[in-house]
Amino acid sequence: MGKETLRQHASRMRGHGAEYDAAIARLRDRSGKWGDDGLFAAIEMAWGEARDSMVAAVPALGGAVTGVGDGLTVVPANVEAAEHASRLPETDPWP
Repeated sequence: MGKETLRQHASRMRGHGAEYDAAIARLRDRSGKWGDDGLFAAIEMAWGEARDSMVAAVPALGGAVTGVGDGLTVVPANVEAAEHASRLPETDPWP
């Protein structure tokens, strides 16, 4: 995979991490109340429990995805540094 392709995918991964974070923020903001007269009370309660579980569990996923993007950014920089170092002349050749 080319270095520029890695940079593009790194940017996309960081974008996906931000999307996860934004989705959790929206989920956190929802009260779960549907304005129901009690007919769907059990469903509303289950939705609230599921929402609370997701709000507790998913934030780490956004950070992990963003971390993958950050790591992908480092790879091409390391490859370029290694390529540059391999072109430098030896200042102290082995005897």
